[in-house]
Amino acid sequence: MDVALPDMEHSSFSLSSSGGTVFLVNNHTELTDNTITSSMIVDRLSYGTGQYLFPENTPALAPNSSQTLERRALETSTSETMANGEYITNGNGYDIDNNLNDFVVHNQPNPRGVISAVPSEL
Repeated sequence: MDVALPDMEHSSFSLSSSGGTVFLVNNHTELTDNTITSSMIVDRLSYGTGQYLFPENTPALAPNSSQTLERRALETSTSETMANGEYITNGNGYDIDNNLNDFVVHNQPNPRGVISAVPSEL
């Protein structure tokens, strides 16, 4: 299997190991307590624990330093089926607005990019 190149890389920041929130936004407006629920937020992932989390319902589990979080392909996806099983080419389209249920913890990071397959079932 060919490995896809990442769409983007970073080296200018790091995420907290205990918990945090990552926002996907549609503009460059600074997020504040007053804009956290605005229409500029396309999606978000909160993981772990902390005072200033903004999860979609329940935060995802916090991965350790050698793990990653990946959005599920389908409701029945597991880290095993996403890494090397039946869902490896099904994309990452499962989103019921509950971070705990939308993401799996991976022991072997496997980044996917814009060329990843679209889920065959939604």
